[in-house]
Amino acid sequence: MAGTAPSPSGAAAAAESVSDLNYLLRPLHWTAVLRHPSGAGRSPLCFRLYTFAMASFTLSFFCSEVIVLYREGTADLDVFTLTLSVADTDIIWLFRMAHAIVCERAFHKLALQVGRDFAEFVTWDDIPVLRVQCRKVRRFTLTYISFGIGACSCYLVSPVSAEGLPFILALPFDATQPLGFGVTWVYCMITTLHVVVMTMILDSFNVSLIAQLRMQITLLSSKIVSLAKEVSERPENYSETYAQYELRYRLLKCIRHHQTIIKNADLLERSLGAMLLAQSLSIGASACFQMFQIATSENLALAAYDAVTSLQECPLSLKRSLLLLMHRAQRPLRVTAGGFFPLSRESFVSVVNVSYSFFAILRNFKNEEE
Repeated sequence: MAGTAPSPSGAAAAAESVSDLNYLLRPLHWTAVLRHPSGAGRSPLCFRLYTFAMASFTLSFFCSEVIVLYREGTADLDVFTLTLSVADTDIIWLFRMAHAIVCERAFHKLALQVGRDFAEFVTWDDIPVLRVQCRKVRRFTLTYISFGIGACSCYLVSPVSAEGLPFILALPFDATQPLGFGVTWVYCMITTLHVVVMTMILDSFNVSLIAQLRMQITLLSSKIVSLAKEVSERPENYSETYAQYELRYRLLKCIRHHQTIIKNADLLERSLGAMLLAQSLSIGASACFQMFQIATSENLALAAYDAVTSLQECPLSLKRSLLLLMHRAQRPLRVTAGGFFPLSRESFVSVVNVSYSFFAILRNFKNEEE
């Protein structure tokens, strides 16, 4: 029987080793976001206290931003937009931490799915494929996380507030003094790294779980193709009874493999559904805040026009300057994606349409090859 392993348990252990997610599970455990599966059997009291402490940091940061919003209002649109975006990020992270606690068992099960749920379907022929695919996923996620750490480092040394801090906060003490500034900066650093970097690590963990299921689909597809090919190429003196038995056995195994994939995909959907909805709403809200701030520049042309008509007695040079300002203001300020296209509703729809078109072309191309 092609593709079988002399030691199924050895193949399963090898598959579990190459698909290990400890490089993501450990930082999630160290930062009180998600317990490590190896410690799930122990009392979670200490871990929950640690989680409560880290959540309190984020909650206090969120409350400080809300106080700033209440005090400052919309008088300074830059401050309002920045503070609102930070508060939005904080509250969504608190929701994700609570969601991770609720769905902890499901995440533990999915983190170990390759070595447990798919162990009986793994052969030694699958190990090289899993190794290559898992290495790609790991490189992608580590690059993504490294980018987040670098972005946080740059942001933390970029002063925004009058005190020279990276955030505008409502504090119960004077942050202009050396001690107060140092304590507040450390507070900002801990909260920022915990919220931003752990968000990216949790996202990477979710992406890795999805990638594992995709790999299982790839392996199952290759086994079905291989099964059909072997049946068509079997020799004439091959025992018909044994061939039917072997075909039935391998086909039933493929069916069980497929059912396990479906079961784990359903569990993943139940675990990530609410989290992805909240995250999508958060990203949409942040984009809305930014685009609203950009859209206010469109009122500049009208303001310049009103000034020109009411300054009839002013020197010609002043009127000419206002006219030039009005002319330039007719071109709205835009945020572009690397200079290729502006970020707007029309460009977003275009990107989605192009993405689906490429997907359809690649799918048709693959179907023609098969």
